[in-house]
Amino acid sequence: MAVWTLIDSPAGGVGIAATTQGVCRISVGVAARRFAAELRREFPGRTWRREPADPALAEALHQVREYFAGERREFDLPAVQEGTPFQRAVWFAVRRIPWGQTASYSDVAALVGRPLASRAVGNAMNLCRLGLVGPCHRVVAAGGKAGGWGGDDRVKLWLLRFEGAAITSGPEPAARRAREGATERTAAPSRNTSRRR
Repeated sequence: MAVWTLIDSPAGGVGIAATTQGVCRISVGVAARRFAAELRREFPGRTWRREPADPALAEALHQVREYFAGERREFDLPAVQEGTPFQRAVWFAVRRIPWGQTASYSDVAALVGRPLASRAVGNAMNLCRLGLVGPCHRVVAAGGKAGGWGGDDRVKLWLLRFEGAAITSGPEPAARRAREGATERTAAPSRNTSRRR
């Protein structure tokens, strides 16, 4: 059994997918077509059915609706996601960031005992498929800026504001970041302009 559904929320469409083992994907700010394509890409060979009333999705739907109503701050779902021990440690650490608070990539790296692995933390978070349950939106760039994430940056900013998190600014549009990076490389070619997470 592999089922999914999509519901509306103030942050856009929320796609939820489950198998017999539990919830395997939650994506925020997606359209049905994109979510279905994500499932086919991530789980090749599996047949997915859109079944909004399937019991496997009932508790996840209930908890997601409570979250957007401001009635739930933590999720308690049977969720499954495979990963390396490091990735699972990162996902567990991120789940411990409370509602309305943020942590930097470096903070999460320190929490998992690898203080110099902030870039690896970002890579692990990019593989987390359980949005809201694994609240990757609560991990921000150094200095408290919202930074980017695997989904739409505007959705991340909306979620942070909804939770009342203190952030210093919104995510920067990718075009502006690229333009500024090109200017910095031209002006100071010897300076390392790579972004740190």
